[in-house]
Amino acid sequence: YDLTQGPPPMGQMTPIVFPAVERARLLNGLKVVLVPRPGAMTDSVLLRLDDAGLAGSSRVVAPIALDLLAGNGTTLDQRSRAERAETLNGWINETTDLDHADLSVGWDAKRLADGLAFLGDVLTRPGITPETIGALKKARVEQLAAGRSSNSALADRVLFSAIYGTGHPYAPAPDFSTDIQATEAIDPASLREWYRGHVRPDRATLYIAGDTSMAVLKPLLEKALAGWTAQGPAAPA
Repeated sequence: YDLTQGPPPMGQMTPIVFPAVERARLLNGLKVVLVPRPGAMTDSVLLRLDDAGLAGSSRVVAPIALDLLAGNGTTLDQRSRAERAETLNGWINETTDLDHADLSVGWDAKRLADGLAFLGDVLTRPGITPETIGALKKARVEQLAAGRSSNSALADRVLFSAIYGTGHPYAPAPDFSTDIQATEAIDPASLREWYRGHVRPDRATLYIAGDTSMAVLKPLLEKALAGWTAQGPAAPA
């Protein structure tokens, strides 16, 4: 095309057709949002935990808890979780934000039932043991200690404290020592208590994109997540 004649003529635009989103709620209170993707090779799942963010008192516990769920550790239990995801040709990851935390899981689309069973095991058997917690705490303390020499990490603490003010849920501790001491104080009992109050189906939403329908998905979810129930009152917002 001769660009001296100006830009080329506009071609025919292909309409973008978005799939119809399907919604449901499980017996345990979990909200489910399905985006059907006919022909997709993998199922992509995101579990949003509304009460497991980094704000307030969860600042030091949430990273440990999410690392625990995602298998981010070196103990046998943690390695087994990562290896199980690999047998499904899948993955498991986590991210934490101020207001929520996300657990991302995926697997081969042909392994939907197995993948959901894996997710159910992750949520109902998080593996809260002294050995696993000790390894995750050690890694987290090393990360926090490294922040002392990071100009960007120090700047973030000063900035967020200045923006929100001392005592605000979004404001970090004034120094890394406070968070290090709080992390070292985490034990299995305190982590189980936090888990019951924050990692709950009645305060979460499961988003899934894959080659399936809600008519197929919901019964499988009810079976896989039957053991994941809300126990006691939710943590204060």
